[in-house]
Amino acid sequence: MMDKSLHLPETLKNGPPKFSRSDFQSYLFPILTSLVSYHAHLESAIQQKIIKCLELGLVSKSSRICILSLSICTLEMKDTMHKLLPEVLLALSKISPKSSIAIAVLEFLSTLIHLPRVFASFVQDQ
Repeated sequence: MMDKSLHLPETLKNGPPKFSRSDFQSYLFPILTSLVSYHAHLESAIQQKIIKCLELGLVSKSSRICILSLSICTLEMKDTMHKLLPEVLLALSKISPKSSIAIAVLEFLSTLIHLPRVFASFVQDQ
């Protein structure tokens, strides 16, 4: 999804005739969410790519599922989220406030409060 040279979803074979990028993303993000539970079998680089894809999804129509997925990542992949949390929080701060995603954002932030190990290394600037 992050690699623009792949020209997804246009290059997919046997796809529906009018398969837009937002349709593609609406199918992709739940799949990425399910992969999070297999974090023990994934390399750190793959975990980081999953989180980056979910971060990119914060500005899509699937922003709610991406926020919920990032909450799951925070619980399941603590070490990886520890490294990427400042970027994720910055991306969260850039999304436009909507009542439909406000609860998901609050749930994500309340999850962070209960996991001090994840944000313990923040410096003043962060």
